Amino acid sequence: MVPLDTGRYVITNRKYQNVPILPDANDQTDIVAGTQEGEPSELWNINLLSNGSYKIQNYGHGSFANSEYNTRASPGDGVVGGTRPQQWKIIEMTTKGDYWCVYSTMSIFFVH
Repeated sequence: MVPLDTGRYVITNRKYQNVPILPDANDQTDIVAGTQEGEPSELWNINLLSNGSYKIQNYGHGSFANSEYNTRASPGDGVVGGTRPQQWKIIEMTTKGDYWCVYSTMSIFFVH
């Protein structure tokens, strides 16, 4: 598995062809699905940590992608903006250049 390079990305939900958008910098604001329009709130800084996990930070507002309840994620939980980073696993899929972003055991969205 090739790790995803640290950098700035547009994250795309492969199934629905939409992007996660952080509407504002308030703590616990829901990250919502939208269409790509080139706004800074659609861009995400993804940083590889020394332990092989990643932190995901919104470029436009500076907030971090967090599980809704800041605990072990469960199916149906949302993703929100937060003031402190949570660690994510990003796993390469069988399609080269596509990755899963996973918090705990729950798949959240694709990076492409």
